[in-house]
Amino acid sequence: MTLARSSGTLCQSAVKISKCNDSFIYLLSPLRSVLIEKCQRSTIILGAVETSVDVNKSEHITVIAATRRFSAQGCKSCNIHLLTPNTPLLFNTNSNITFGPYHTFYPNLEEHMYAAGLAPLPNLWDQPHVLGSSGLDDDKIFEIQKPSDFFTFTIPFQMEGKTKEIPVGLPSKYQKALNQRLQKVEDWHKLMGETSMTSDQKKLLHRTVQAKFQEWLQTTGQARLLQDLVVPQQKAEASSSLQSLDKLSLD
Repeated sequence: MTLARSSGTLCQSAVKISKCNDSFIYLLSPLRSVLIEKCQRSTIILGAVETSVDVNKSEHITVIAATRRFSAQGCKSCNIHLLTPNTPLLFNTNSNITFGPYHTFYPNLEEHMYAAGLAPLPNLWDQPHVLGSSGLDDDKIFEIQKPSDFFTFTIPFQMEGKTKEIPVGLPSKYQKALNQRLQKVEDWHKLMGETSMTSDQKKLLHRTVQAKFQEWLQTTGQARLLQDLVVPQQKAEASSSLQSLDKLSLD
């Protein structure tokens, strides 16, 4: 399921997301607070959250948020990407939590951050504190994402607004990793342009690459996201462009 919301009725509201499985949820509005509990295998993208994002008893989820405070308890194998001025708090009931830098944007993000009283800096996403821990087992509770595993996240909707890039930017080592990956893509295209392969060989290579890409889409769950987005994309084409996500809900 893919669900997206950006509306006046959502602004400054307290949101509870409970028992969502295999979902992509976009709440692109300034929010007062967000509680996420008992969710599995889902990706949750939030607008600017004025007070706190609290995640409880969830597994294999990704949370992307600009928020004043963040906490998690009883969670397992989750990826958290934050823009936050405060230290993320973890209870010692968590395990395998990965923190990465805030890595997305949408056109109204800076406006929503201003409404929520959030500034791009300071950003303490990589300084989590474990409550009730001696510190000896913290590496089993959380880790900081490796730059080699880092990708930016693109919000797949057309909206109007002034934000054109990630407000806080990326830490240098993550930006360097992205640049290196982009360089590899450019090198690949250059190699393909200079290759002496025959037309049939190029077609065979193209089919092989496409097959591997489709395999990756299936194993990562991205294929489901693309399928869910077919309907809103068709609606966008029918109306020239998708100007907002107001009250958009798709199963």
